[in-house]
Amino acid sequence: MVYRVPIIEDDAYGELRYSGEALPALKGMDNREQVIYLGSFSKVLSPGMRVSALIAPDKVMEKLVFAKQAADLHTNNLAQRIVHEFLRRDLLDSHIQVIGKNYRKRRDAMFQAMEKYFPDGVTWTKPEGGIFLWVRLPQGMDTMELFEKAIQAKVAYVPGSCYYAKEGGDNCMRVNFSACNEEKIEEGIMRLARVIKENLK
Repeated sequence: MVYRVPIIEDDAYGELRYSGEALPALKGMDNREQVIYLGSFSKVLSPGMRVSALIAPDKVMEKLVFAKQAADLHTNNLAQRIVHEFLRRDLLDSHIQVIGKNYRKRRDAMFQAMEKYFPDGVTWTKPEGGIFLWVRLPQGMDTMELFEKAIQAKVAYVPGSCYYAKEGGDNCMRVNFSACNEEKIEEGIMRLARVIKENLK
């Protein structure tokens, strides 16, 4: 049985892979035009480059263009020209290799800092790509409540409950490793670990 349910593939981080095998895009396997593919140059070219890419069937694309025009009228022309020139000169792949090496070092530095400073009972993912780790604190801890204390310690994360449609994720957080060098990552994890330890129940 075939279900004609549209699938939105948000592949902003697909090119950022540091270990394991590269995963194919769902869009590449789509022979029924059910997948709407989204990509972003802000994650692989420059955070300020707010230009994205969209692949969709013609009828869907037409509706999405109208929706976008209602939202912001038009994407920044200068940013689009910069992205176009970058692609025209075939510079993107080599750029991704360079940032990939840096991000791998930062990811690994975060792994090491968590092993060193986090208390027992705290676990985290070990992603093969992307720019985030998912951290799970012991049950009963609330990362939304902990957030203000973390900010006072000059470290930030996104509380896990923000990623749940309903209830859940209260004891989880998402942390980023792409924006800081290895020394700052260690310092940040050390501060976060101190906040967690002070508030363990």
